[in-house]
Amino acid sequence: MTYLQIKYFIEVARCGNFTSAAERLFMTTPGLSKCINNFEEEIGVRLFERKSRGVEMTPEGRIFYNSICEPFQNLNMVYNHTLSRIRDKRSTYMLVVGYGENLPPRILNSVREFNDRYADTARCIIRTQPINSIFSGLLDGSYEMAIVNEVYIESMSDIEYCPLHFADMKVAVRNDHPAVKIKEMKIEMLKNECFIITVPGDDFEFAEPVFKLMSLASSVVKVHNLQDALLNVAAGNGVAFVPHTVIPISHPDVTFLDMPKRQNESRYCLAWKNNVKDRHVLELISDIKKNF
Repeated sequence: MTYLQIKYFIEVARCGNFTSAAERLFMTTPGLSKCINNFEEEIGVRLFERKSRGVEMTPEGRIFYNSICEPFQNLNMVYNHTLSRIRDKRSTYMLVVGYGENLPPRILNSVREFNDRYADTARCIIRTQPINSIFSGLLDGSYEMAIVNEVYIESMSDIEYCPLHFADMKVAVRNDHPAVKIKEMKIEMLKNECFIITVPGDDFEFAEPVFKLMSLASSVVKVHNLQDALLNVAAGNGVAFVPHTVIPISHPDVTFLDMPKRQNESRYCLAWKNNVKDRHVLELISDIKKNF
């Protein structure tokens, strides 16, 4: 099984026919069809049913597609990044951001200033990645720096980090929740509640243990956006932690409760592998730290 075989398979699966896929791959239709036939013979599995108007994945083909797509996308990004570093005379550095994390403007300014300063010799590229692949990427050198929440990184001995900022959070509860009548809200009062969290993609497998370790949540419900979180709060399915910037008037069925200082903060960090010696990486780390 080769990189190109997987690439051809994914393109045919997405297009639903050999002609469109061949055009996107800059190949001939018969050539692509032969490659797929050879691939199926090699692995001993029929991946597509050929039909008069195109192709359709077999059940085995769909299992293969669902299993291979995300790893291939990550591999493709590293592959393209590596090729660009080889072909480009400039040194290229990668700053990755966990899905769902906000990138403060001050970091963007630091990257922009770095790219302007070294326009002819170096550049920093920003990409988003699932949390679970960020740390392996830092350790194997695929990425130089990452922006992540501190809770994901505190126990990792091979990675250095520095705090950047705190993002204020509020608690969203139903209007008739007992906590609405309490003058001073404390996080301990939410013990045994169901926590509704907005965590896109693979971040969830890290977020749930965080809440479990806090010994607060009776259960955790994952949703993919803020609107879904608030709808579930209004329906009585639990409470949610939300950014302080949410406008209450837009959500009349939900009450937003302030929390005491230090209990309402979510801290973001700049992370990098231990013992970095590259002067450009060290300079960019220093620039970002100075802006905070």
